[in-house]
Amino acid sequence: MALASFKRLRPSALAPAAALALMLSCGEPLGPLEPRWAHVADFPPEVSWVNGISAFWDNDGVGVYAVVERRGGGAALVKCSRYGSSSELEMNERYDGGSLADVATYGLSIWISGAKVSGKISTPFILRKLKPGEWEEIPVPHRPGAAVSAVVPINEADFWFLVDGDSRRGTHEGTLAKYSRGAVTTYDGLGEVTVALSLDPGRRGHQDPPRLYAVTGGGEPVKVFVTADEGASWAEETLPPDVVPGYHLLAATAAATAGPDLYLIADLGYEGEAGRYCAIVKRAGPPGGGEYEAVFIATEGPYFGGISSLAFLHPGYRDYGVGVGNDTTALFDEGNVYLERMPYPLDFDEVVVSATSGFLAVGSNRGFGGYELMYHP
Repeated sequence: MALASFKRLRPSALAPAAALALMLSCGEPLGPLEPRWAHVADFPPEVSWVNGISAFWDNDGVGVYAVVERRGGGAALVKCSRYGSSSELEMNERYDGGSLADVATYGLSIWISGAKVSGKISTPFILRKLKPGEWEEIPVPHRPGAAVSAVVPINEADFWFLVDGDSRRGTHEGTLAKYSRGAVTTYDGLGEVTVALSLDPGRRGHQDPPRLYAVTGGGEPVKVFVTADEGASWAEETLPPDVVPGYHLLAATAAATAGPDLYLIADLGYEGEAGRYCAIVKRAGPPGGGEYEAVFIATEGPYFGGISSLAFLHPGYRDYGVGVGNDTTALFDEGNVYLERMPYPLDFDEVVVSATSGFLAVGSNRGFGGYELMYHP
């Protein structure tokens, strides 16, 4: 999964009569432009909520795995591509109606996580599939009432994960843990965090080690923890409270990485006004020496309702990313920000990097109902 999948930060719809005020030192965004999103497929009509997605590429083409909730109860893993949708796993057939919070893929491996129900007690679980039809359960810490809310693969066998104290719909936030070579290590001292893994392709043939970023959700101050040695050591940083001048930093989530750089979604408030705002903050620099700057802010305006999810391609000849929100998306391209407004009411839920090129996103159609799979080059 391109983690980055933190769709719970949902600013309210913005007043359509207000002026578009999206200004930073980097300048005003360009647009709104004609959207380049293309409809790929519809999800089954009984899907009432999508908790997480992860891209795949196989004989069915390009698409996403999605963990969903369905009307009338029950959770499922759904595979959706241009050939349509199919259900890979029904939770009510396996764990007595448990819930699914996240899905991740790496190579041929697929992970799903959430909470299973035994009797009247829910406990966290992770399932991994290495071969068609063969799911195995991975041992995780036993915490009654909790769930595994996020899974972040390190390779086809090992992964980071988050244990959320609440087994209801996943928030992709919790206590950090790592599964490696059959052993589980927990990092309770970091507190409740969201995470993003940086797989740096390296420069001029040099392969930099992956970094895991763990960000505390709220409170003052917001902490950013960085490890480049799979948790053996951590650098602690503080997200500057004035990273967006004139606004109060309420919370932040680790949203995406581009090479070694981290992008955060910051939830903002402003003294004297009732509006809620969100900003995209970029972190660059070595562990312990992070430099933070706001690269985009969504204030009240007629077009944009905030960013709920963000994905970046690994940097090559340019930096290119997409942030999705209500009706509108923001494109980050070589330091410029372009807004694209959808021609119909589509609330984007989550976006990930496609397994081939471009981006895949899932959104709910407010006009006709139901979830759609969309593609952006």
